[in-house]
Amino acid sequence: MAKIKLGALAGEVSGSIGCYTFSHNRGGPYVRLRNIPDSYMTPYAMAAKSRMALVSGNWKNLTVPIRASWSSWASANPVTDTLGERRPLTGSQAYCMLAARVHYAAGTLLSLPPGVPGPNALISASITAVSGTGLAPLVFATSPTGANIGIWVTGCYVDNASKLFVKKDLRLIKCTAGAATTPVALGADIISRLGSLVAGRNLVLQLACIDVTTGLISMPLQCRCIIS
Repeated sequence: MAKIKLGALAGEVSGSIGCYTFSHNRGGPYVRLRNIPDSYMTPYAMAAKSRMALVSGNWKNLTVPIRASWSSWASANPVTDTLGERRPLTGSQAYCMLAARVHYAAGTLLSLPPGVPGPNALISASITAVSGTGLAPLVFATSPTGANIGIWVTGCYVDNASKLFVKKDLRLIKCTAGAATTPVALGADIISRLGSLVAGRNLVLQLACIDVTTGLISMPLQCRCIIS
């Protein structure tokens, strides 16, 4: 892994160009050889591909005025990219992003853009995990929520407990139904997406509240544990 020093031409670089991937950690920016994944599709990847095909097809069926309303909503609600920059999406990108979340949460497929703000963030959360048992209950506390609010769970394993930059390593683990209650059993979902619960490994979860009717999610809250 080679480190790089950025100058006037480029202040920050993130992502892949050719066979090289640019990123950063506590030591600063670096570049490494890009990992080329195998071409086979996992069941999760196939489901995600099918989900995006569905929402993309539905976008084409929306009327011109509704598409225009999505474009206006996207301009007013930019997203944060991997460099921390705020940028607007196109109307179709915004629609597909939110509609895919709603579909994953088993909600009714979207038509109009959200007319309400996103949900409040979690107040606190903790996770414990036990190797060999598959037990990994998530305990959380929320701000006042309604029947449409679920918990959007992403996570990863890290080799070093002090590693802070995990955004690119996170995998979607679970989305609960609306009116989510605590605790949430995550053991089987973690094992399915990340692999076995091995004693001594560091588990990182990033949690957000999701409105299962709009696809809007709150600011994330991170919790960690060492698998016992």
